Amino acid sequence: MVVYAERDDGPFPYPWRGTADFGPSRFGRYPHDPPSFPGRRVDFLGRSLPASLTDDPVTVLRVYLSAPRTRTARELADKAVVLIDPSRHLGEIIWPVIPGPGGDGIATGSVRWR
Repeated sequence: MVVYAERDDGPFPYPWRGTADFGPSRFGRYPHDPPSFPGRRVDFLGRSLPASLTDDPVTVLRVYLSAPRTRTARELADKAVVLIDPSRHLGEIIWPVIPGPGGDGIATGSVRWR
């Protein structure tokens, strides 16, 4: 899913869907993809959330997923979320939240996917 900060002139057009070829993958190529995807096809869904460009993307997404109000949010909350942008968060698994050592449900840090 591609998530954007909502602009002053309104939310991102809904529904938005796109695809991209992310090249060779250790998981292989899906055999039913068209020839235009020689590597691993990835589907994107676009949404905007009420946030500013200065807000922490990890916090914004965790708040959105922890109190899902829409069908999309509920379905996404059942999945893992790995950030690909901004680059400082590349590969971080930010959802589900991993409980801290005190059992308080607060994540002590994101896990980096390799």
